[in-house]
Amino acid sequence: HGVPGSFMSLIGNTLLNQIVNEWQIKNPALVLENLHEQLRKALKQDEFDTKLHASIDIGFLTIDYINKKILYSGANRPLLYVNNGKFQKIPGDIRSTGGFQVESKRRFTNKELDLITPGCIYLTTDGFSDQMSINKKKFGQKHLHDMLFQIHEKPMALQKEILLNALDNHRSGEDQIDDICILGIKL
Repeated sequence: HGVPGSFMSLIGNTLLNQIVNEWQIKNPALVLENLHEQLRKALKQDEFDTKLHASIDIGFLTIDYINKKILYSGANRPLLYVNNGKFQKIPGDIRSTGGFQVESKRRFTNKELDLITPGCIYLTTDGFSDQMSINKKKFGQKHLHDMLFQIHEKPMALQKEILLNALDNHRSGEDQIDDICILGIKL
């Protein structure tokens, strides 16, 4: 994805800082709706002859430790939640922020979850699961989810090491084809 992906990350980061820090919007669905609108405006995607249909898949959450709640909204990205010996994949909405839009207003939905400790939550890009091996086989979502479930009780630094080793073994020297980010939070 190279330069276009980096460009989108810079724009997305700038807009998220504005939405959350300046405008004080904390509701995850509203953050994504505002990000969508501002991306389309910044990239002039409402213009009839635009050729730039770039978009951002993103997950956004808030953790309320007082009321023991997690509020999540995703644009084409799930929230992965491990607690009480169970792995949950909380789907996001099947739409991105920015990009092509046929509906008059893009809406995102919130998912509310009970905050159960101890546990872990993970947000990921699709880069890890889409990484190809030398045999042109993807690492796979199921494989990644199974790994996260198996290692979720380990310290985060060790989880990182295990994931990086698994990725290196899978790639076997193949080039990295996409951005890779996994954010893990111990609860």
